[in-house]
Amino acid sequence: MEILKFEGICKYFGEVKALDNISFDVLSGEWVSIMGPSGSGKSTLVNILSLMDTPTAGRYILGGADASALNDEQILEFRRKKIGLVFQQFHLIPYLTAVENVMLNQYYHSCVDEDSAKAALEKVGLGHRITHRPSELSGGEQQRVCIARALINDPDIIIADEPTGNLDEANERVVLQLFQTLRSEGKTLLLVTHNEELGKFADKVVRLRHGKLDRIELLDQSTMKHHLGSQDENSDRDPNKSASQSSSAENLKAKNGDKNSSTSEKNSASQNLGGEDQSAENSNDENQGAKNSGAQNFGA
Repeated sequence: MEILKFEGICKYFGEVKALDNISFDVLSGEWVSIMGPSGSGKSTLVNILSLMDTPTAGRYILGGADASALNDEQILEFRRKKIGLVFQQFHLIPYLTAVENVMLNQYYHSCVDEDSAKAALEKVGLGHRITHRPSELSGGEQQRVCIARALINDPDIIIADEPTGNLDEANERVVLQLFQTLRSEGKTLLLVTHNEELGKFADKVVRLRHGKLDRIELLDQSTMKHHLGSQDENSDRDPNKSASQSSSAENLKAKNGDKNSSTSEKNSASQNLGGEDQSAENSNDENQGAKNSGAQNFGA
């Protein structure tokens, strides 16, 4: 069943064609990667998908309704109920705690519920960080707060714009595991990225180039399992544990490196000291030889 469809979507800024005749559909529960180099039209596409902008021409069918025909109030209602957004730059309110940032999205939807906000944070592995502010969280933890915020109103569609762009490899893996879990729960995922490796986790890849649809690629779902492991394996993993284990491994490696470096320095120092001792002995032998030679000459 189609959950959204683009039919000949165009977006013009003066004479610039940001999007030119884009057509594709997304099935309910499907993971779609939208890919392309910088300037290909990905950001413009995301703005239209998330109902933050309207196309110049073409039809956007969302949940069976023509989104192009919705008025402002209907657009706000549709976005609050149907779409969850995850941004690369997080966009967390710095003076609010993690749970308050999640509850903020509830406020714009209907009414706040702290217990459900806490449950959303626990789902992404941050149950122990609910009272921390963004400055007290790592980049990976902030991104997980963003995911919890996007999920709090139980939207049908999750749109993530470069969600791992600011993350290290360990936290990138944690976030991708969360997306895999969401997909298994029936959520529709639209992941915008220029990272080829991330694109391989999708069921479908929509490639843009110079504002045009370059091609659509269908991928075997086993590709995702090959990279992340099966869903059963991932369901037993604590996101915090995965990230902390990776961090611990890196710290251990660094410590071992320091030990090896220290050992090398000690060995080098010992060799130098031994060399200095040997040089001193040779110098003493030479001095003794000179004394003996002088004594013989004096006797002669």
